[in-house]
Amino acid sequence: MTDLVTFLHGLFAGDLLTDALLEAMLDTSSGGSGYALGIYSTGSGWGHDGGISGFLSAAFHEPTSGATVAVATNRFGPDAPQADELAPQLVSLAANS
Repeated sequence: MTDLVTFLHGLFAGDLLTDALLEAMLDTSSGGSGYALGIYSTGSGWGHDGGISGFLSAAFHEPTSGATVAVATNRFGPDAPQADELAPQLVSLAANS
C-alpha cells in the first residue's frame, strides 16, 4: 500500500512525468467512462484498482488537496467491502477534512 501511495504522490507531484506527459496520461477523451492511460477519474480523484483471486486493491489521489488513499481487501462477494468503492470514498473524505 505504501508503494501505491508513493507512486501516486510522485506522479501528481511531477516527479515521474513531465507536465505534458501527465496531461496526456490524464486525457480521458478516448477511454470512455473516465478512463485514461492506465488511470481513471472518479470525478474528484484519480487512481486504479485491480485484483487477483481472493484479493482486491485500489489507490486514488485527489490532486487539489494532495490526499491519497490505498485500500486492500481479501474478500470477494456481494457483502464484502470492495476496494474500488472504498478508496474513492475515503480519498474524497480525506480531501474534504
